[in-house]
Amino acid sequence: LFRSNNDILLYPNPSIGTFTIEGEHEQIRIINSTGQLVREFNRQELYNCEGLESGTYLIEILAQNGKNTEKLIIQ
Repeated sequence: LFRSNNDILLYPNPSIGTFTIEGEHEQIRIINSTGQLVREFNRQELYNCEGLESGTYLIEILAQNGKNTEKLIIQ
């Protein structure tokens, strides 16, 4: 469970297949450790990361007031 300074809640973290982001946002991007964009989603209730290799990913959370980046561990 992670709550950032911008009232974004990302959970569960680590994740085994899906995760949720609560808070104001319009889109997210999942970026792997080499900086490659591997998934992109418009706002949803539940995000699917099944099929991605285990490891640490950056989640770019895009909102009208800017961008926030959080780490997500996929097991």
